[in-house]
Amino acid sequence: MYVFVNGVQQGSGPVLTKGLNTTTSQVSIGSKRTGCDPNYSATFNGLVSQVAVYSKALDASTVVNHYAAAYGTTTHVWSRRC
Repeated sequence: MYVFVNGVQQGSGPVLTKGLNTTTSQVSIGSKRTGCDPNYSATFNGLVSQVAVYSKALDASTVVNHYAAAYGTTTHVWSRRC
């Protein structure tokens, strides 16, 4: 698994040998569950912007091209707006 931020790979980790876990659980971006609480009530303290979800894993060049198509080839530094 690879993690990209602003089109640049920032991390990686092992992938499950059986592939992705299929589930009917909700997907949450910007909040999380705490402990065994079934609600997603623990909020994320930060900014989440321009999220993309794909039905398959993307290779690094596809991620870079996707980012470049949306934002150009310059790495952007996003500032928080209050």
